[in-house]
Amino acid sequence: MVFIVINNNYYLALLQQRQMSNVSTSIDSTRRCPAMNELLTFEQRKLARIERIKLYQTLCQFYYNLKCFYDEFYMCLCTIEQYANCFHFDRQISFACTENVRCLNDGKCLQDHPLCPFSIICDCIDCFFGDQCQFYGKGVGLTLDDIIRYEIKPYKSINEQSNLIKLSIFFTIFLFTISGINSAFLILTFKNQNARQVGCGIYLLSTSLTSLSAVIMLLIKFWFVLLTHINPSIDRLTLLIGCISIEPLLKLFLWMSHWLNACVSIERVVSSSQAIEFNKSNSKRNAKRIIICLPIIIVSLNLYEIISRNLYDDDEEKRTWCALNYSYGLYIYITSLALVHIVTPFLINIYSAIYIIYSIARRKAKIRTTEIRFQHIKKELSQRKDLILSPIISVMLTLPHLVISLLLRCLKANENTWLYLLSYFISFVPPNLTFFIYILPSPLFRKEYVKAYRALFRQNRSE
Repeated sequence: MVFIVINNNYYLALLQQRQMSNVSTSIDSTRRCPAMNELLTFEQRKLARIERIKLYQTLCQFYYNLKCFYDEFYMCLCTIEQYANCFHFDRQISFACTENVRCLNDGKCLQDHPLCPFSIICDCIDCFFGDQCQFYGKGVGLTLDDIIRYEIKPYKSINEQSNLIKLSIFFTIFLFTISGINSAFLILTFKNQNARQVGCGIYLLSTSLTSLSAVIMLLIKFWFVLLTHINPSIDRLTLLIGCISIEPLLKLFLWMSHWLNACVSIERVVSSSQAIEFNKSNSKRNAKRIIICLPIIIVSLNLYEIISRNLYDDDEEKRTWCALNYSYGLYIYITSLALVHIVTPFLINIYSAIYIIYSIARRKAKIRTTEIRFQHIKKELSQRKDLILSPIISVMLTLPHLVISLLLRCLKANENTWLYLLSYFISFVPPNLTFFIYILPSPLFRKEYVKAYRALFRQNRSE
């Protein structure tokens, strides 16, 4: 017999009728062992103990699906014949280790025998996991490894994996398709020199490449994690190379996409504030410099994570994990860095939307003094939709990932996994909708796209 205690509730995990070396079981509400007081009526609970015990046989017959129940001294199992088979059950037994030399980060050490333990496990506190509680799972900065590592079943085919894994396969393929379409449209729009007369065009063309690269790395990352966990026998060198290289490259391209979109918003703010004094040559020159410097800055700031990534053997799970091994101070730094790359572009997009509306309305209010400023703002909202809609849509798409990451305190196995996975995939959406966010709402860029599309269509017809 195997009983499991979850939140002070007892569950009959296994009742083995014959000796078996390997067993598999699942826990659900039907396996819960209720307390005797939950089953007896108020009048029955007031009876003397010897009288109450006589009623135990009737409980299994009255509650047909009941598997087990317990009182202060006994655990009772309901037999196939619907009778109660009771035995002494010590619910106060302690499994705590005499010395906690194995579990890290305040994990509770448990052993199966007080003197000569055969098995020792660690009961981790919130946010920590691993056979020694050595790994930390926090909302901001979680990787795909952290989210799905316990959802993957080793030595099982794709069809035998959980619904979460199958849904992840769909999301990665869907994102890759959307990213390919988005990049193709952006390249078609900005391949003409006329569309790259200012920095915005250069930023948006670069975004088409970085966003597609980010999704390609996501696809590689997902299948690498999935296949290496399904088949743990893959050689260690391959695991180490994938562990060190894939995640940093994924973050590089994703964060570059966020910053390039923010650069578009900054460029529009500068253009709106300078009006006719806006220098297109300086804009193009600055855009090229930023695109060169941006990956160097991101890699430099993220160098600590690259160095700290390594493989760790989990003796309990019999698996090898790719994880970060760092101090609490380094964790604060990496989390803060992830927040900077998410929150700062988010705030820039909000600021640009507000500033563009206000600055143009203020300028026109000085010329047309007969109208109040609110009327000018209202007019600008209707006339400058392309400058306003782009940052607002970008903010709305970034917000769910930010909110979910900050509100959910930390990741636990099988707890809030769906939300974390959804939040993780949502973070790839804004960069891969650049064409729909920035090109279609803009009359200038939309005109360039239509012109390029017609030229391509005529070229294909002539061939």
